[in-house]
Amino acid sequence: AFAAPGNKASHLAAVAVSGSGMVVAVEREQTREKLLRKTLQRLQSSQTKVVSGDFLRLDPDRAPLSLAQGILVDPSCSGSGTLADPRPASPNRLQRLAAF
Repeated sequence: AFAAPGNKASHLAAVAVSGSGMVVAVEREQTREKLLRKTLQRLQSSQTKVVSGDFLRLDPDRAPLSLAQGILVDPSCSGSGTLADPRPASPNRLQRLAAF
């Protein structure tokens, strides 16, 4: 999954998270992860946790995902293809996203 540059993650944390809750933003590309962290720091989004890696390779039975009350997926940011991207979306990846 791709969470960078972090605008949606920081906005979600600002409007939907209260108390000790948090938003977990998953980014699989190292250069984009740096951008994500920079954006979150600039916006002082302290209730957003950055996780490096592919969302579909994370274990849903381990924290932080095991603690999740909900998951927001932006398909155009999931690395699964878009209409503007000529590469075909992987049917396996799409099924795994849907099943998560």
